[in-house]
Amino acid sequence: MRKAFIFFLAATSLLFFNGCATSQSGGASTSTAVFENGELVDNLEVSLLDARVATLAGARDLQLTIVNDAKSFAHANITATTAANTKFDIILIKQSKNLTQIRIRVGTSGDEQLSRELLEKTRAHL
Repeated sequence: MRKAFIFFLAATSLLFFNGCATSQSGGASTSTAVFENGELVDNLEVSLLDARVATLAGARDLQLTIVNDAKSFAHANITATTAANTKFDIILIKQSKNLTQIRIRVGTSGDEQLSRELLEKTRAHL
């Protein structure tokens, strides 16, 4: 089961990473995030660890409650909720030493505005 999940994450990241264009000069630069199929996808020019710390800080800024914070060498999965029980699913995927893909889905069908708010808060902590 775990191998299938890791394979799914790797395959998904390759599929979406190829379709996401970015032009960033640093971790906190202007975003060129793409919202597609209910999910906001962007790249952060920082390590997986730095992206995770910034994402958790951004979630706290939005007063989200962290429900799950799982991490490994290659990815991190963070689940958070609002006081109204709106679910945030955040996946961080290590692309290279200083490049991490962030994928944010809010609710079941996705909420672009809330996803972008979390991304903005995350970038403020980089």
